[in-house]
Amino acid sequence: MCVSGLPERIGNSHVTEIADMSLVILKSVEGFTVRQRPDTKLKIRIGINSGELKQLYCGYTNTF
Repeated sequence: MCVSGLPERIGNSHVTEIADMSLVILKSVEGFTVRQRPDTKLKIRIGINSGELKQLYCGYTNTF
């Protein structure tokens, strides 16, 4: 997950930045080889959403 335009809004250019980054990632994945499966192509899909960010928490909690 990534966010553009935080902590300060940068007009509408965040839309272009995210779209450009997504295209770069997709292009980079084309040549990626998984060492354990060299005959398998890595496939990814990227979704883009816009709007307010209410809350974001990413992490791992050890419950043991």
